[in-house]
Amino acid sequence: MIDEKKLIECLERQKFGLPHSATGQHEVYLENVIDYIKDFPKVDNWIPVKKRLPEDEGYYLTCDKKGNEHVFYHHKAFEYPFGIHKNHSQYYMPIAWMPLPEPYKEVEESRLYMKNLETGEEIVLGPIRAIKMSKR
Repeated sequence: MIDEKKLIECLERQKFGLPHSATGQHEVYLENVIDYIKDFPKVDNWIPVKKRLPEDEGYYLTCDKKGNEHVFYHHKAFEYPFGIHKNHSQYYMPIAWMPLPEPYKEVEESRLYMKNLETGEEIVLGPIRAIKMSKR
């Protein structure tokens, strides 16, 4: 996961370091990238059970009224959310859930480039961390 605010701040700073063109295309491009990042769905938000349950069966991170977090399996045939009845003796009924995070993957540092469409020159925007994809 990335820190969205820091990424946007970095891109905002990059706008001022780019060579200016007559059309201002670099600034427009970065503005579009920033808007895309802001509009992209967030992956770390809790979803209230009252609002909806997961559409797919599988394991999910849940949170109960005491703030305890558990991983439970969700099955569409369960009568109660995640199979936990309100009078369950071991667990409180979940009040929110979210998908499990992606497994850890090694990363290596790389550089992000942008091509100047007028001159063909490649511009270094700064270091990034590229993800090595794991085989599943």
